[in-house]
Amino acid sequence: MIIPHFIHLKSTSDIIFKLFILFITEIQIFIKGLDIYINSNNGFQK
Repeated sequence: MIIPHFIHLKSTSDIIFKLFILFITEIQIFIKGLDIYINSNNGFQK
């Protein structure tokens, strides 16, 4: 991953940036898990 140099100048910005990336990753994992959960429930109901 390439991170612009100006982010390293402010540690706060670097922390926020990393938390933002982590947050997006967690949401993507949650949505995938939710889709699998909904699909499996629909399969059981039929």
